[in-house]
Amino acid sequence: MGLIYTGIDIGTDSVKIVVTEKVDGKFHVLASVSEKSLGIKNGQVEDTKKSVNSVKKAIHRINEMLGIKITKVVTCVAPTLCTMDIV
Repeated sequence: MGLIYTGIDIGTDSVKIVVTEKVDGKFHVLASVSEKSLGIKNGQVEDTKKSVNSVKKAIHRINEMLGIKITKVVTCVAPTLCTMDIV
């Protein structure tokens, strides 16, 4: 078993998650989801509660698909790149 990586893109239209596994220097996609993004307009968070709920919904879907709990991800909220822990 290789290392598991999870990426989240939080955009105006959707929240996208991809989970990959790195084996022998190659990445293999294990699962991906796209969920309608709420609370974000023109790349800016306007309603924190709605945007957090969109992310949580996408994470819940990916967790169900894989049968595991995602706890840490790399995410992109333009124009910054950061790592966040999921509680």
